[in-house]
Amino acid sequence: MKAISFLFLLLVFTQAHSKSYVLLEDVTEGQAYGFKIGESKLQSFARAKGQFNDDFISTWKDLAGECAQANNEWLLLPIAFSQACKIHLLNVNNWWFYFNGDYLDSIRLTFEGDQLIRIYRHHHFKK
Repeated sequence: MKAISFLFLLLVFTQAHSKSYVLLEDVTEGQAYGFKIGESKLQSFARAKGQFNDDFISTWKDLAGECAQANNEWLLLPIAFSQACKIHLLNVNNWWFYFNGDYLDSIRLTFEGDQLIRIYRHHHFKK
């Protein structure tokens, strides 16, 4: 138990002194990060494909569906914006995109019906 407490305190101390910054943005009106509130899933898919197609993007293993390029990772799977991925994403209401396989750098899009209602950005970076 002492080891766990020590590791927790070490983590807190390291974060407090590493000049690490966190961006948490929750957008429900207007636009952000290339997406527009109120647009359709099809429009959002086209935007995601246009913006992220050349990047290393991953998502949670249990949400990847037909977007997954490989199935040998433990938590995050790399995805490709294929036709099969498009069909998969058109049938789900939460899309998570992680940049460079990093769970601390992501965009989540939330839909209600066919309309984008929320853009959430989570990013840790050092200055």
